[in-house]
Amino acid sequence: MIITKSKFDKDKLTMTFTEATIEQKTIAISIMDDVDYKELIDYLVQLIPVEKELKFEFEEYNIPDKNEKLNLIKETTTEILEHFNNSVKTLKGVESTPVEESNIKNKEQANSVGGDEAISVE
Repeated sequence: MIITKSKFDKDKLTMTFTEATIEQKTIAISIMDDVDYKELIDYLVQLIPVEKELKFEFEEYNIPDKNEKLNLIKETTTEILEHFNNSVKTLKGVESTPVEESNIKNKEQANSVGGDEAISVE
């Protein structure tokens, strides 16, 4: 199992991936404006052949003026990681766990979060 630890810093989400058979990888995703998950998605695609699921943890956060936005980013990131785990399960021939499809809800929330700021949840 690949351990994924995530934490919010002032203007980024930092994700660290560790496991004995892979090189440790840290990805920093800017959360200043639109959230671009391309680097995360590209890395997850590289991990598919490893056929190991992710165990993901988010460090506690409490930034009152950003909590709503951070909660949305956390929810979207968790959904991406759950989809990855389901892909690995499918490769292994194990029945995957349904993931709540909330993309439309996320897009609606993203349009109302942070005033002039927008979050892409593609």
